[in-house]
Amino acid sequence: MAVFHFGWAWLFLILAVCNTYYVTSMERVRRRARDDIQRDLVQDASSSEHESAEWLNHFLERFWLIYEPVLSTTIVASVDQILSTSCPPYLESIRLTQFTLGSRLLALTKCALSPDRRGHRHDGLGLLNSHPTTCRT
Repeated sequence: MAVFHFGWAWLFLILAVCNTYYVTSMERVRRRARDDIQRDLVQDASSSEHESAEWLNHFLERFWLIYEPVLSTTIVASVDQILSTSCPPYLESIRLTQFTLGSRLLALTKCALSPDRRGHRHDGLGLLNSHPTTCRT
């Protein structure tokens, strides 16, 4: 220190800079390690657990009561038109007058997110992108 004519003030300044660099770099390392560990734990938990689909079933039951008559009427109109134009010559006419899809519909029991082949975890329902979601009935 005496060779370069540095005093104690310069030594404390250099040590303060080194300490600040060390503290910020260690905080960054800890934050990244914590994020990586948390991401792995969430991925492990989500790959083994299934989400209940009761909320979706409840919505579909209420929606189905409203939408099923409209859908049945649309199917009757479309199929009746096709049958009337495709009637074989030995029949006078074919008509579809009544059609129903039933009052009970398919119920989902659980849903799970599936990783793709590259091992990436998919979040969300995959409506904007084609993420595979497994739903079992």
